Amino acid sequence: MSGHTQRLLTGTFDNVAWSPDGAHILLHGAGQWRVYTSSGAPVMMWADAGVGAVAWWSPDGRAVLARSATTLALATLANTVVTPLATFTDAATGAPVMGAYPLTGSPWSGDGQRIALVARGVRWHDGTLLVTKASAGTGLYIVPVAATATPPKLIDWGEHTGLSWSTPDPNTQLLAP
Repeated sequence: MSGHTQRLLTGTFDNVAWSPDGAHILLHGAGQWRVYTSSGAPVMMWADAGVGAVAWWSPDGRAVLARSATTLALATLANTVVTPLATFTDAATGAPVMGAYPLTGSPWSGDGQRIALVARGVRWHDGTLLVTKASAGTGLYIVPVAATATPPKLIDWGEHTGLSWSTPDPNTQLLAP
């Protein structure tokens, strides 16, 4: 390799990820997510609950799904809007609950049109409690990105330990161990 290096940003970050097309960089630190262009120009930022947050770029690099200890949010770069999707707190006590998470791979379908979640005790942003068909266990949910106002569809329940899309083909379903 040859070339030069150029410092774009400085700071303390606990999560850094380039978009799939390399046009943007996502940073997390000091309780905030920040998106910059590859030249270092700010695009958007939003508050977060702190250390340990995780985010996943959509396959086309136009959106970010971000999970903190208490929330799940969808950030769309084109209009710089952050849409809260779910909260991970007990409605009565406000205490954190297990929440929603992808444990392996990306939650995004290959076409970027759907998000898959493993969840227990999650309240969707409209107040709907995401429940499973059994008192114990987790639910496997699909969220159409274009319809995030609607609670996700429960497609399976049990003791899921993770999920992964089986292929980038948008017609393919999930693998849920």
